[in-house]
Amino acid sequence: MENRIYLCGTVHLDLAGPERLRRVLQTLTPKYVAIESYPELSHEVLEKRKEFVSYDEKSLLQKIREGSKLPTDGVRTDSALALLNCVGYEIWVPFEYAEMSGAQIIHIEDKERAQRITKGFLDDIIRDPEKAGPFIEMLKQSPKMLKNIFDFCYELGVDGDKDEAEVVERNKVFAERIRGLDGRVLAVTGNGHIYGAEPTLQTLLKEYNPTVFKLIQADYFDSEPQNK
Repeated sequence: MENRIYLCGTVHLDLAGPERLRRVLQTLTPKYVAIESYPELSHEVLEKRKEFVSYDEKSLLQKIREGSKLPTDGVRTDSALALLNCVGYEIWVPFEYAEMSGAQIIHIEDKERAQRITKGFLDDIIRDPEKAGPFIEMLKQSPKMLKNIFDFCYELGVDGDKDEAEVVERNKVFAERIRGLDGRVLAVTGNGHIYGAEPTLQTLLKEYNPTVFKLIQADYFDSEPQNK
């Protein structure tokens, strides 16, 4: 297998993300999949995913209503379910691929930093009805419109990261954990790490001449896998 690094920029709430990422993995057939996660987070996401797929639609919606403190008046059920079906896809889809192919998952996220970022997000958005307003309004749109909204984020080039210094520090950690892997590597990270503030991942790994693309480009991928 040739040595090659592919950097795939994602939008975290890409409604077509699972299908797109599966297509990328099937086409590139990487030996390593580097993901923006750490082991405990991956375990949690995988367990939540198992729980999600075990519920029927009625039970899942009831569980969401019971666990949410946010206003849900006017929120479309089909849009909420479509969003839930893509959450964490950058973790659980690579694990699906690894199980089928024998590929190795490489965790490139720093645990302490990631926990702090996640807590900040939850405090700002999930637990604060006022700050969650724009997000709730999006969920009043149809799944098709919601998909178009998140697809447009690919045109913006980044995925909502505001703290550029934080992104750059994470880029350095990510690059160090990707560097030196022997074989075909697919790194799956938010767009901001590849197309955002310098030095980006593609700059930090420039000695490997990485192939860089956005996940939305998977819509145009050749379905034939690359030679191993």
